[in-house]
Amino acid sequence: MKTVYRSKNSSRSIRLSRRATSIAVATIAILWRTGTLSAANLPLSGELPSGEHVVSGQASVTRSGSAMEVRQTTDRAILNWQSFNIGSKAQVDFFQPRTQSVALNRVLSADPSSIYGTLRANGGVFLVNPSGIIFGKGSSVNVGSLVASTMSISDGNFNSGNYRFQRNGSTASIINQGKIQAAEGGLVALLGTDIHNDGLIEARLGSVILATGEAATLTLSSDNLYSIAVDPSTVATLIDNKGIIQTDGGTVLMKASVAGDLVSSAINTSGVVRARSIGKKNGVITIMGDMEHGTLQIGGVLDASAPESGNGGFIETSAAKVRIADGTSITTAAPYGSVGTWLIDPTNFTIADGSAAQTASGIGATTLQNSLASTDVTIATSSSGSEAGDINVNAPVSWSSHTLSLQAKGDIDINAVMTASGSSILDMKAGYSTPGNAGGTYDLTKTVKCNLTADGFTGRVDFPGRSGNGLLTINGDAYTLIKDLGTAGSTTAKDLQGMSGNLAGNYALGTNIDASSTSTWNSGKGWTPVSLFSGRFDGLGHTITGLYSNHISDSLTFTGLFGSIHNRWDADGGYVLRNIGVECADINGYFVNGALAGAVFSSSVTNVYATGSVHATYYYTGGLFGTIEDVTVSNSFNKANVTSSSASNGGIAGGATRSNIINSFNSGNISGTIWTGGLTGALGEAADNIVNSYNTGNVSGTDQVGGLVGQVGWVMWYGLYGFNVANATSSITNSFNTGRVTGTTNVGGLVGLIQPSFSSTIKGHSSNHDEGKTVFISTSITGCYWDKTTAGISTSPAGTGLTTVQMEAAANFSGWDFTSTWKIYEGLSRPVLKSFQSALTVTATDQTIIYNHSAYSGGNGVTYSIDGATPSGTLSWSGNSQGAINAGTYALTPVGLLSDQRYDISPVSGALTIKPASLTVTGLTALDKTYNANTTATLGGTASIAPFSGDVVTLGGTPLGTFADKNVGTGKAVTVTGSSISGTDAGNYTLLQQSGLTADITRASLMVTGLKVNSKIYDNNKTATLGGTASISPFSGDAVILGGTPVGTFADKNVGTGKTITLTGSSISGSDAGNYALLQQNGLTADITRASLMVTGLTANSKIYDATTKAALGGTASIAPFSGDAVILGGTPVGTFADKNVGTGKTVTLTGSSISGEDAGNYTLLQQSGLTADIIYPTANSGSSWSMSNAGSILSMGGNVANAGSIGSQFPQISIPNHNEQQLLGRVPIRVIYMPFSLDIPELSAER
Repeated sequence: MKTVYRSKNSSRSIRLSRRATSIAVATIAILWRTGTLSAANLPLSGELPSGEHVVSGQASVTRSGSAMEVRQTTDRAILNWQSFNIGSKAQVDFFQPRTQSVALNRVLSADPSSIYGTLRANGGVFLVNPSGIIFGKGSSVNVGSLVASTMSISDGNFNSGNYRFQRNGSTASIINQGKIQAAEGGLVALLGTDIHNDGLIEARLGSVILATGEAATLTLSSDNLYSIAVDPSTVATLIDNKGIIQTDGGTVLMKASVAGDLVSSAINTSGVVRARSIGKKNGVITIMGDMEHGTLQIGGVLDASAPESGNGGFIETSAAKVRIADGTSITTAAPYGSVGTWLIDPTNFTIADGSAAQTASGIGATTLQNSLASTDVTIATSSSGSEAGDINVNAPVSWSSHTLSLQAKGDIDINAVMTASGSSILDMKAGYSTPGNAGGTYDLTKTVKCNLTADGFTGRVDFPGRSGNGLLTINGDAYTLIKDLGTAGSTTAKDLQGMSGNLAGNYALGTNIDASSTSTWNSGKGWTPVSLFSGRFDGLGHTITGLYSNHISDSLTFTGLFGSIHNRWDADGGYVLRNIGVECADINGYFVNGALAGAVFSSSVTNVYATGSVHATYYYTGGLFGTIEDVTVSNSFNKANVTSSSASNGGIAGGATRSNIINSFNSGNISGTIWTGGLTGALGEAADNIVNSYNTGNVSGTDQVGGLVGQVGWVMWYGLYGFNVANATSSITNSFNTGRVTGTTNVGGLVGLIQPSFSSTIKGHSSNHDEGKTVFISTSITGCYWDKTTAGISTSPAGTGLTTVQMEAAANFSGWDFTSTWKIYEGLSRPVLKSFQSALTVTATDQTIIYNHSAYSGGNGVTYSIDGATPSGTLSWSGNSQGAINAGTYALTPVGLLSDQRYDISPVSGALTIKPASLTVTGLTALDKTYNANTTATLGGTASIAPFSGDVVTLGGTPLGTFADKNVGTGKAVTVTGSSISGTDAGNYTLLQQSGLTADITRASLMVTGLKVNSKIYDNNKTATLGGTASISPFSGDAVILGGTPVGTFADKNVGTGKTITLTGSSISGSDAGNYALLQQNGLTADITRASLMVTGLTANSKIYDATTKAALGGTASIAPFSGDAVILGGTPVGTFADKNVGTGKTVTLTGSSISGEDAGNYTLLQQSGLTADIIYPTANSGSSWSMSNAGSILSMGGNVANAGSIGSQFPQISIPNHNEQQLLGRVPIRVIYMPFSLDIPELSAER
């Protein structure tokens, strides 16, 4: 049956409980992702969407079994559903007019949509369910395009093609663990606040979008790919991809945005994201989190390569924090074209040691190197909140191909060695931002800084064996790499000396350079300074060693590595000299001399240093520079000794005009005449500033000699030079001197002479002056100190003199920043600048000891975060560990170590753990027992303990013994529990219950019962016949089965009464049978009665009446005892009729037989029975004569006797005197037959 729906207005509305919906979806999401979603939560296998209502457009719905068809006849259709579930065996097909047709399916119920079966469409399907959507395992979605959203879209926006979705309070999840495939060029979009992909999403040449926010707008771009704009969400959001996303030739976009500081967004991908190039269609992968509160966790595989043809694609991972996981694989490799680019766009970002990020935002150096093998990598930071957008290279990075671009909104801090070999390229931009203009802008206060310590550089960039152009750009400018010293007079612009050939060039050192051979150049004059240099020079953390220059004899002006640097008219400013060290220099000149440069004008210098010596015969001699004008020198130091026979000498610069010396120090010895100072000889004319700087070198001169500055506030009328003087205040702030200061006049521990403040009208001597101009000059010195002890002088025109002890206490340095600028080791050292220190973590080694009733002192050694570190001082210990006695955990804090300018030492406390001592219970014994189905052991003895003397510990509790198991055994271990301790010192002990006890468990007797024995007749064996039912009674719960067949046995076979029966044959089995000794039932008795032993073999013969009962026997008497029995038949069998009288079948009783022998007693002899015989009448023939007497005997009969004959005609005469009949009865009968009568005469003896 088919139902056709047409759109019509409906006033029906359904209100859902937001909280109930969120809880339900969250619960199902958790169950689903943990694999514990039960069958009760799943749709029925054949379940289909239901409760449809077409509200716009035209569509029809038909169902057949577990299949459903939606036939759409308009390009757009909106269907509201009460439920949109597809069971695992169900299938839903959308038939649409064309591939661009779209059906919006809106679910109104509070239940999530569960898709476990098949969803197909030739066009686009939008599934909107604010309660959540689950594509379960085994599900298959094959559509032209799919948008699955927990955000809502209005009918009007949908029908107008304005695909704007709004969250409207939904926080439900979208989960895919199935397979979602869009047609070629199609779209798959998952929109919500909590999105998880654990399955497959594929849209070849199309777009896959996973987006979270308060609202989202999908837009189809001109290249037929979709993009999305999201409004910041007011709730936390998550996108998590653990599955596979593939859009070869297309785009993958994951995007999240949140509003405010109280919520955050996260995008995690640990699966596979692939957008490989197809022909000229390069794949693009963009994973973009919120740039203020978002985090990206990048792992798995991001693949925008071009394995078959064309160029590699583009990968972007941007958020406030981007963390690259160990093992992450990133590639835009293109074997037949150009590789693509991976852009990492966080705020602060750190390259750390190993494969995994070590900070909240960063990458492991190994992972970065692996990525550079197959792609260009750009790390471009931005600033947000407290994060300036610095890039920190904290681990060695080596790569041999492709481009690494570091684009920092803040500084680029190179704290380790970077090695760019092979064909690799390095691009660095510091202070860089792109506010809409193609070239970007630069904050010139930011820089590329190779980490410089008081011992030299620990960070640098090596280009091993490489030089020339095209390998390095800094702030958009191409640099020429230099690897060679060159030769005397070189102007190649390709080596160090050859820089003279292009004074406006940008140069960088790709390696350290040994310049010791310059001592032989130019007839002993050595190095020719590069003068009038107007380019830029970056040492990239390298050094020039052994530079020799001696131009005293030819009165050369401006001597050093550079003669002079002129950048006065450089429009874009920035640092022109940085990251270079000149070591073991030997510079000798006439006028304006320094190891790095004789003079520097209108420039910025940072991160430079010099060692060796600088000597001059005339004005302006400095360790780094002879003179600086309109220059800022920062984060630099000098260790070179400076000697001059003339004026204006200093460690950083001989003289400074309108210049700044910031965060710098000098430790070289300075010797001159007038205007001699540790940092600069003269500071004045205009706004000159020394800030956060110090001197430790010895300073000596004649006049105006100071620990930091010889003279402050001087004015020279530069009439011949054409420079005008402006109103100015020179200042020295938060700086100090500890070096020895000696001189003749105007000698001070801090400054030698301060010109008094004044105003003056300049009377020019040439037209170059502002003639008639009034100039105001003043000096400000605040927060400055000198060590009166080591300086050897107690006065100074300004500043405060302190003792060495006072110099070692931070409290005496008013207004100083000991958090980020200065470091002081209280009571051990004077202040040092943190910017030159390598962070050295001194970590106490944990120690564990056992309570011993003694106070702890000392430590267990330390480890250093820098291998081979050599801090000074004496390691000692503090913390509550010192003096600790009782068990517990205490701080082991290393103290006493210090450093000059080398290390910023941060102690990290270790842990002293005093473990409770073991206190063992003794004195107990374990007793053997008979098995009783439990593990309880009976203990004997008395429990006792032995704590340290003086400790208050009381033993309590009740000791309990327990066998390991209940089973029978010998030497079974007995575990003791139940004892406890208390008292003041009980916490210092771990009570050990007594151990090593053993005892036996012997088998319990298990008696068979229930059997009975029957008495028997002797049968020649001992077997007894049993009755009843055998049973046993093991302990409750024991698995014991009674088996076998009970057998009863008499003690012997012989007849007896109350004879004892021995039972055997029963057995037991089962898991607990071994715990029992089975006792066969005992106490049974029975009788063995005699067996009847019948005499046999005899016969009884009939006889003629003879007046006796005697029967004549025949045959042979025999017996049949049991085989083997010793029974002998004896006696004489005697047969006896019951009476003597004539009769037939008369019973013959036998007597006379007897038995003897060993076994005769077991038998009752039965005389043979059942014999019969006849006693017949005698028969006399005719003519016989008889005579009878009273003698009681029968006369023998004469004559013939016939059986039936007659005696004849004569009747015998019978005489029976003195007898009567009664007396004769019962005797031997005789019949005398005399025809026609007969006479029976009993008890007569007949005699013939």
